[in-house]
Amino acid sequence: MRNQYFFRMTASVMLVFMFANSCQNGDFLEVKPQGVINANNYFQTKDHAIWSVNATYNALRDWNLTSLPWLAMTDIVTDDAVKGSFPADAQRLTAFDDFSWDPGFPEDIRNSWRGHYQGIFRANVAIDGIPKVPVMDETLRKRLIAEAKFLRAHFYFNLVRWFGDLPLITRPLTQDEFYTQTRAAVAQVYQLIVSDLVEAVANLPEKSAYAPEDLGRATKGAARGLLAKVHLTQKDYANAEKYALEVINSNEYALLTDYTKIFLPEGENSSESVFEIQATALEASYAGATAWNMVQGVRGTPNLGWGFNLPSDDLMKAFEFGDPRRDATALLVGEALPDGSALVEDNPQIENERYNQKPGHLHMPCCKTMGPATSACCVTPMCCSLLRKPLMKMAKRNRP
Repeated sequence: MRNQYFFRMTASVMLVFMFANSCQNGDFLEVKPQGVINANNYFQTKDHAIWSVNATYNALRDWNLTSLPWLAMTDIVTDDAVKGSFPADAQRLTAFDDFSWDPGFPEDIRNSWRGHYQGIFRANVAIDGIPKVPVMDETLRKRLIAEAKFLRAHFYFNLVRWFGDLPLITRPLTQDEFYTQTRAAVAQVYQLIVSDLVEAVANLPEKSAYAPEDLGRATKGAARGLLAKVHLTQKDYANAEKYALEVINSNEYALLTDYTKIFLPEGENSSESVFEIQATALEASYAGATAWNMVQGVRGTPNLGWGFNLPSDDLMKAFEFGDPRRDATALLVGEALPDGSALVEDNPQIENERYNQKPGHLHMPCCKTMGPATSACCVTPMCCSLLRKPLMKMAKRNRP
């Protein structure tokens, strides 16, 4: 009994001593984590640089940039599309159909703003961090920074056309700067957009220079094409023509002979594709789905989506009789899906029932992951694509 008591007393004293000593020596319990990537130890390798840019591409697949917010701000607000789905489903989107939003604007406007600035944040992290990687190929370093600047220009180009003056953020902000940003004039925003794209043109390779596994990354042609569009928007027609001709004369691109193939798997990254978002077809839950086609797919039988963003009467009337592009644009009740797997059956709950044919025949894939599952990088857009939200084609050929 005495020995047992002595052991207990000794153990207690040792624990007290260890606790007291740890309080005096602050480093005693501060064990540095091994094999953990965080903001403080990132941008140490080439892979870190690549993953940071991949994460910026991944922002293009975010709900706020591909689904209802994007469709509302780009298609539904025009004469070419109507809200679609059931009348009571996402009824807020009717504000885009009839230009009736007010200070209590639909959440989709706020979400578009939020999604684009999240993309800008990721681009800024990459642009700021990649130069800090101690050892890597300098050509690759310049290319990755140029990719991030191309994407940042794309995000700002959308925002400035929608909102005008903007907070012009070009680096990662500190916490005390979050609520101190003021709006820059439209001219300043365009100055950054043009500067980013000019640098992208200088440092990006042509489409044909990429390895197959890298198809889908920003290219010299994509930067020139976007720069031409930016100058056209600013009514700088000389520079718009200059960069458009550089795309054409590069011999990297050509219109497909069959318009109906552009948005089918065989049209993926084709000669007509200047830049498109990459994805991969995997069966997955809602959380992993590709939102762009999910929200536009046929609703009912076959049940491929939610039935939003339907071609309008105005769009259908714009095609001349016999124009093959009309059938390739709209999927009507009674027609077969492009892959021939089913017929579209009537759904009486859907208003103006005709569907956007681009996503109408495809299922809902999820992303492949690449690299460690960290906030710095989690998803690669460099996957084989069956589902795409094209940002640019050689021509906007939906309309005559």
